[in-house]
Amino acid sequence: MEPYVNCVFAGAYIMALHMYYMVRCVWYFLANRWGHKYFIVFEWVMKTEYQGRGTPHWHIAAWVVSFGLLAYLRGRTGTAVISAFVKFVALLFHCEVDVQIGNGRLNYINGYLAKDHDAVDVGLGEYVQRGSTASWLAAYRLLSKGTPCIPEVAIRMAQLPEFDRTYSHVLLYPPQPIAMIEYEGRRGNFSARMYGFYLQEKRHGVEAGAPISETFLVWHRTRQYDSVNHSVQHRGAQYHTLHMPTQVVACRYWYELTDGFWGQFSITNLPHLQATDLLPVTWQHLKSMQNFVGMLEYLVTWRWRDEPGIIETASGVIFRADALPMRITDAGDVQALGEYAEGNAVFASDWHAFAYLMSIAKRDLQYRGMRDDRMSCFHWKQDANFLLYRRVKQCQDQLEYEALRQAWDTLNRPAYQRLDWSPKQQEALDLFTTGDRVHYSSI
Repeated sequence: MEPYVNCVFAGAYIMALHMYYMVRCVWYFLANRWGHKYFIVFEWVMKTEYQGRGTPHWHIAAWVVSFGLLAYLRGRTGTAVISAFVKFVALLFHCEVDVQIGNGRLNYINGYLAKDHDAVDVGLGEYVQRGSTASWLAAYRLLSKGTPCIPEVAIRMAQLPEFDRTYSHVLLYPPQPIAMIEYEGRRGNFSARMYGFYLQEKRHGVEAGAPISETFLVWHRTRQYDSVNHSVQHRGAQYHTLHMPTQVVACRYWYELTDGFWGQFSITNLPHLQATDLLPVTWQHLKSMQNFVGMLEYLVTWRWRDEPGIIETASGVIFRADALPMRITDAGDVQALGEYAEGNAVFASDWHAFAYLMSIAKRDLQYRGMRDDRMSCFHWKQDANFLLYRRVKQCQDQLEYEALRQAWDTLNRPAYQRLDWSPKQQEALDLFTTGDRVHYSSI
């Protein structure tokens, strides 16, 4: 430490590294495989952040099983009443602690889970050249992007990860069913190609007499797209490894109030063999609600087969009932799909099918960190969609149907129109595209 005696900023530099390692060591102690008297940690994610004055702090989200009441763990130092666990953690970390409890509703940390902040980095990644000092180059890029304080520079220079997690994930951008009808649509991005591989595999299985046992989302967890060989590659194939990271799919849906959300949600969570299974076939509908109506029409065709737990659709799709998403009540009980009766419909009416879809969709949104007010907005919006769907379906004549189409498909939700840039705007865009150096005053 002698070289740092006369260095003004050495204290902040060394303290930042000390805090970084101390927090991680203490958390690894709390998150050990065998647990402790408070809980057992299954999975966790940790994000390093910096306050305005440069002091580092950490956000940790953990999926735990508590040995007592989970609500007794919450608390915050500095308040009148805090839990024993908060006192225990505060003594370990020697800092202020805020422990929150929620079933996927910790909105602040859920942002990191959804947005994948580790991808937004100033590190060099694949641009590191052989023989170069990567830490100095990364620090230079950091200084070029902002004005960091000493603690952030210290952690960057040490090449320490600022986003850490116990699970392994792949990205999935669910396609829309209408875009997956033709073969060319399934040759788009990597998610569309993975969807094509999923359909091909399940068709072969059904032809061989095996019902579908997993949805596209579940199937994707153990597979990823190989961009070199343009094929499917299985994940987690490591030998001499006892404990593998949990395999997760980072699925990004559209805004939940749009019809596109239902298209992506149905294509990832409902077993099917063709994209056309999820689109309307005979029901009268609005174009702006084709995904909403399509999945309802698909669900009302489900019927129980002679073998318990097996469902068959009007289009010939055969799948297991346990392939559908598991529904959990607020009390933690598993909700059954329905009562089995050979040959009977799984859902008595379109309203029952709608209620089922809403139950799995709302629970999925809750796990993504949606607040209660946003969940209520989603609930009432979908109720209005259902009423509009029935109004369109039960039109008395073609004139009434065309009037509703004009009111909703043309006026209320107009189709996207591609507009042309002006000559000056197009010239500026072309200059940026080609990369030509030009003074801004000449544009």
